[in-house]
Amino acid sequence: MAGCVAVALPGEHEPTSPDPSAVDIGFAQDMVMHHQQAVTMAQIVRGRIGPQIAALAYGMESDQLQEIGQLEGFLDLWENPRLPSGKSMAWMSEGPNASGHSAHGSHLRIDEQQATEIRQSDMPGMATQNELNQMQEMSGGKLEVRFLQLMLRHHEGGMPMAAYAARYAALPAVRAVGQRIVFAQTLEIQRMTLFLQQRDAQPLPSPV
Repeated sequence: MAGCVAVALPGEHEPTSPDPSAVDIGFAQDMVMHHQQAVTMAQIVRGRIGPQIAALAYGMESDQLQEIGQLEGFLDLWENPRLPSGKSMAWMSEGPNASGHSAHGSHLRIDEQQATEIRQSDMPGMATQNELNQMQEMSGGKLEVRFLQLMLRHHEGGMPMAAYAARYAALPAVRAVGQRIVFAQTLEIQRMTLFLQQRDAQPLPSPV
């Protein structure tokens, strides 16, 4: 007699995915906003600077547009708005209570004191509208230096958000985005620092 074949009902043995935490949602919302300004700065310099910095700016624009799409896709999937309703980066107080996961690697570590200091400043590293307007009026070498200074400060401001998400986000996919941003922007910070040195220019004070 033929053996019986057990048929599982739909979803009966499928693993359930954890719900997004306040860290997942807040990081996605705030990093979209942060990335959008970086894309704007890269677009401002398009066609107005030398090939070395133009290639850097293009790479940043491409990478961050891709990450914006991914993060907005997460928010749509979770049925959450793309813009935060409260103060930016308030989610950085939720990490230890929101998820038991942690990212490996000392370069991703951020303690609660650092998180508190960062939250006291509303989205550190962002350029002001006046600074963006000044970029519109520059060209050539002066524009290259100003772009490098503002983008370097922008990266330094966004890096702690990515590191915090890489450590405390509930969902592996969100932690992976945070880790990828930390890795890529660490390399870009090194390159921009070198390019400023080659142009006898100094970086702006770090925002964090």
